[in-house]
Amino acid sequence: MRRAALVILLLLTAVGCQLAKPDPAAETTARAIYDDLRHGQNESLLGRLPPRLQNAPALSEILRLRAMIPPGEPTASKVVGADAAEIKGKGATQAVAIQYDYPGRTALLQVTLSRLAGAHDWQVSGVQVRSATNQQLAANDFTLAGKPPMQLVFLAYAALVPVLMLISVIKVAATPGLRNKWVFVVLSFVGVCSLRMNWTSGLLLVDWYSVQVVGSGLTRGASRFDPWVMAATIPLGALLILGGLVANPRLARRAAQGASKS
Repeated sequence: MRRAALVILLLLTAVGCQLAKPDPAAETTARAIYDDLRHGQNESLLGRLPPRLQNAPALSEILRLRAMIPPGEPTASKVVGADAAEIKGKGATQAVAIQYDYPGRTALLQVTLSRLAGAHDWQVSGVQVRSATNQQLAANDFTLAGKPPMQLVFLAYAALVPVLMLISVIKVAATPGLRNKWVFVVLSFVGVCSLRMNWTSGLLLVDWYSVQVVGSGLTRGASRFDPWVMAATIPLGALLILGGLVANPRLARRAAQGASKS
């Protein structure tokens, strides 16, 4: 059972996921864009835009975002999202999201930047600003209050899945005469289909063609604008073991006896 214990440890050990860090120069440019917007530095803002966006309609659209920025100085800010892509010989793109906290309100800056191959400066190709009060953002808190019955049923189901998996492991460990127990320990944690529910809206997304390990969990992005997402799976491996369809020495012996008689 040492191998089984090792498998359980590997499956249950939580591995922390670190937020991707943007290119320092891209983050600096994104923050400068936000400062240009809130301080009304139009000339500086224009200089950060590519030529195709240095026109009156594009500038007026970007300046419209200024109304979304709360007044005063932010009390704190942090990068809450970053993504990067690069095409060899052509250039790179960066998407940076920065959250700015104000008294009673939060703003989210989302900037897409591009840089041609061989260039040093990042240019802005897209800007978006969102703003919400603390009361509005409270809708993204994890709470049971006001949730419809189907959401509560999904919560109970997501909590039940790992319990069934652990019970399956206990059954495997306690079954005498079962060979290769570590294989069935692994099978206990295998699920099919991915079920993901947005806890704020109750929207359920199902990926039927997916194989999961453990498969249940509760995650949230780094931004206050991100909702909690609850994940679950169908614990097929555990159901097969608990139902006695696999990891059953009696069935294996009967099948072997039938094969020998034939």
